[in-house]
Amino acid sequence: MWPDYHACSTFQDWKSTLSGRAIWAQTSEELFLVLRLPRRPKVSELRIEISPKHLLSLLRKKGVTSATQDDFDTLIDAKLLATVKPSECSWQLDQVGDSCDLHFSLRKHCCGMVEEAFQ
Repeated sequence: MWPDYHACSTFQDWKSTLSGRAIWAQTSEELFLVLRLPRRPKVSELRIEISPKHLLSLLRKKGVTSATQDDFDTLIDAKLLATVKPSECSWQLDQVGDSCDLHFSLRKHCCGMVEEAFQ
């Protein structure tokens, strides 16, 4: 069961995706994604890549200590519809009871361009 994100945010319309393993919401400036993880990983077991049009999140397979591509399971490998600014994006792990969520905050690139155009 998902925590009550409605109670702690201004979003009233979180949407489900990835067969119920993730929820997301957005504003004109930012995209928020919360991904339910299959287990509680250490930060060192995650590989996160955020590029302007792509989000990749990998989780090292349980019990594996090497770091080759085959040693990871894909959590999300998604093309982004809006361009984001990787340097202004962030992610964090959040333990919720017995489960763990991976939170992404992806800053959209278009917002800054619009703001600059009207200054």
